[in-house]
Amino acid sequence: MIAHLNLRRNLTALYIAIGAHAFAFYILYNTLVLWLISLGLPKATASSRFGAFVFAAYVTPMLGGWISTHTGLRPVAIAGAATAATGYLFTSITPLTGIVLVGIGCGFVKTAVTAMVGRLFPEGAPGADKAFAWFYSAINVGAFFSPIAASYLMSRYGFTTAFAVAAIGDLIVLATIAINYRSLDVVESASSIAAVTGVAVELPSDSEAESRLDNAASAATMRRRKMVALWIFLVLATLAFWPAYHQNGSGLNIWASENTERMTRWGEIQPPMFALVNSLVCVFCGGMIVAAARWVSGAVEATAKRRRCRGVVGVDGKMTASQQRCDCDADTADEATADAASESGDAPQNAPQTTPLSFSTIAGYLTMAASFSCLLVAPIAKSHPAWLITAIILSSISEILISSLGLAQVAKLTPRHLQPIYTSVWFVTSGVGGQIAGLLGGFALLTGFRVLVALCLTGAVVAGILRRKLDV
Repeated sequence: MIAHLNLRRNLTALYIAIGAHAFAFYILYNTLVLWLISLGLPKATASSRFGAFVFAAYVTPMLGGWISTHTGLRPVAIAGAATAATGYLFTSITPLTGIVLVGIGCGFVKTAVTAMVGRLFPEGAPGADKAFAWFYSAINVGAFFSPIAASYLMSRYGFTTAFAVAAIGDLIVLATIAINYRSLDVVESASSIAAVTGVAVELPSDSEAESRLDNAASAATMRRRKMVALWIFLVLATLAFWPAYHQNGSGLNIWASENTERMTRWGEIQPPMFALVNSLVCVFCGGMIVAAARWVSGAVEATAKRRRCRGVVGVDGKMTASQQRCDCDADTADEATADAASESGDAPQNAPQTTPLSFSTIAGYLTMAASFSCLLVAPIAKSHPAWLITAIILSSISEILISSLGLAQVAKLTPRHLQPIYTSVWFVTSGVGGQIAGLLGGFALLTGFRVLVALCLTGAVVAGILRRKLDV
C-alpha cells in the first residue's frame, strides 16, 4: 500500500514537472521563428536557426543521460531546470546565450523526468503504457497554455517579455523535484525490485550480472530482439516522424502567418494560437488512442493463441507431451513461414497479426502524410483556417500514435539500468529530426511539405516490411 501511494505521489509530481516544463519550452518553440523573422532575418535563416535550437534542446539529453548515471536523475533535473530558467531570462538580454542555456537545460530536464517515470515501474511492466499516456497528456496541458500566454504577451508587451515569463515554468519544475526529492529516491535504483517495493535496491556486481546473463540464453536472445525493434523504431522516427512533427514550430507557423486567413469577427488570430489544436487533440484523444492500441493488442494475441491451440487439446482436456511438442513445432513453422513471407511480401493467412508498435508506427506515418497532403491541396493564398486546423489534427493523431507510445516503448524495451541513456537517445532522434526540419526551411514551403509526405510514406512502407522485427 505504501509503495502504491508513493507511486501515485511520484507520478503526480513528475506530471506537474513535465507540464510546467512544456509550458516554458513551447513558448519559445512556438514563437522563435516569428521572432527571428520580425528581426529581419530571411525565412530560410529563421527556420535554420529554429532547427539548431531544437537540435540543441534534444541532443543535450545525451549529456544529461550520461551525467545522470554518475550523479542520479534528480540532481540532473534540478540543474537542468535552473539552467533553462536562467536561459529564458537571458534570452531577453543576450539572445544567443539565452537560447544555448535553454537548450542545455531542456535537455537535462527532458531526460531526467522522462527516465524517472520509466523507473517507477518494473522492466516491461504494462502499467508504463498508461503512465506515459498521462505523462504525454501532462506535456500537452502545459503546451496548451503556452500559445495562449505567448500570443497575449507578444502582442501586448513583445517577444522578450514572453520569454521571461517562460522562466516561471522551469522554476516550478525545480521546486517540484526539490519538494519530492526524498520520495523520488526509488528512481535512482536500476533494480526492478525497487519499482515494486518502493525502496531503492542495490544491484549485483557487474560480474554477477554478466554471469546470470550468460546462463540465460533465451533472455539474451529476447533482449537482442528488443534492441533491434527499438533501433528500427528510432531510425524511422529520426528520418520521417520528427522532421514532420517539428514543422509545428517552423513550416506550419509560417503557413499560419502568411497563407492563412486569420481575420475573424472577433479580431485577428495570432499564428501561435493554432498550436492549441495540437494540445487539445493530444489531451483529449491520447488516452483513447493508447487504449485502442492496447485493445487491439489483446484481441490479436487472444486470436493467435486460439489458432495455435486449435486441434491440439486431448480428449481429457489436457495436452500430451507429443501434442505440446507438435504445437511448438507448428508455432516454429508458422514463424519461419511468416518471416519468409514478410521478406517475399506474401504473408500467409494464418500469420500472427501485428502488435501496437508496428500498427501504431504504420498508422502514424500514414496519418502524418495525410496531414501535409491537406496543405498541398489547399489554396496557397489566404486559405481558410480549416485547412491548417485539419492538418494539425492529423499531425496530432500521428504524434499520439508514434511519440506517446514511443516513450513507453523505450521504457519497456530497454534494460532498466540503461533507461536514462536510451531515453536520451530517443530525444536525440527528435533533435536530429528538428535539424532536418530546419534544413527543409531552405526549400520553398510547398516543396518542403512534398518531401515530408514522401518521407512519411516511405516510413510507413519500411515499418510494414519490418513489422515482424518491430513486434517483440
